[in-house]
Amino acid sequence: MADLLGLILKSMENPPAVGDKENQAARMKKMQQDEKEKERRMEKEVPEFIQASRQPKREFNSMGKIERSILHDVAEDEQAALEEETAKHTQKRAVSPSSNYRDKYSHLIGTSAAKDIAHTVLYSAGPSPDFVLNALQQSFLYP
Repeated sequence: MADLLGLILKSMENPPAVGDKENQAARMKKMQQDEKEKERRMEKEVPEFIQASRQPKREFNSMGKIERSILHDVAEDEQAALEEETAKHTQKRAVSPSSNYRDKYSHLIGTSAAKDIAHTVLYSAGPSPDFVLNALQQSFLYP
């Protein structure tokens, strides 16, 4: 039993020493500096690519989530600035839609066809149910 306990205790890791915390803090500081440097580099590289390059696309090396999100943010900012600049230079035309249905589709149905169809439908529909009901009531009231 003592051998088993000794084996377990030997296989366990020792608690972290004070120097480990300092090393970890130094590594974190270095990682933050690296991230800031990458962000600065991307913020410089993307506008240069947009302004000077004639390539339709640019391939980057594989990167982590943080670098990718930074790259997307920078690219979106540049795209928004370019769209705003082009919107200033383009003139918008005033759109006046045709509100009259017959004028809008006269090239398809013609001008006299709609009147002829409406005239035919009006007279071929026959008496309405209300008209028949009123006529029957009148005939019973006044024989």
